[in-house]
Amino acid sequence: MDCDLLLVPALPEELASVIAILDQAARWMLDRGIRQWDSPSPPEVRQRMAREIENHEVYLAYLPEAAEPVGTLRFEWTGRLLWPAEADAGYIHTMAVQPAWTA
Repeated sequence: MDCDLLLVPALPEELASVIAILDQAARWMLDRGIRQWDSPSPPEVRQRMAREIENHEVYLAYLPEAAEPVGTLRFEWTGRLLWPAEADAGYIHTMAVQPAWTA
């Protein structure tokens, strides 16, 4: 199967798109009894994501057939909070796909 998924760093003006994807994923999980994220995203999540976009850690995922981003993720070269720092490691956090694109 070919997949032309394109990951690009999110821009500050795309914060609303990132939050919308996270909120859709959170609602999908909440509907299934999984409480991992709140929806709508609380202000502190919006503020943190804005900082992480400024730090070039947040990406949006695009498919050619989609008119808008289909997903988002946050990438770090250090596991600041969860993992001990390792020189040759990268960490993906806060990964979400719009539910419409999961099937």
